[in-house]
Amino acid sequence: TPLYSSAASDVYKRQIPYIKGKRDGVEIYYRPDATISERHWWEKGIFKKAESYDTNGKWDWRRDEDGKSYFNN
Repeated sequence: TPLYSSAASDVYKRQIPYIKGKRDGVEIYYRPDATISERHWWEKGIFKKAESYDTNGKWDWRRDEDGKSYFNN
């Protein structure tokens, strides 16, 4: 019997700063205040896109699978 459930583990992960957690092909990076700083999307091991977010949750930088970068200033 596991010591804690998968759902409890997900809550625990969200409380730790800078944790990297994979869900459905997405790597999520958190700041110390538990807001999301970056997300990276993968499909079958192939990079699809990455986004960086400001402290208000608005994306400020994006890179697509073709390597192009976009800024949302």
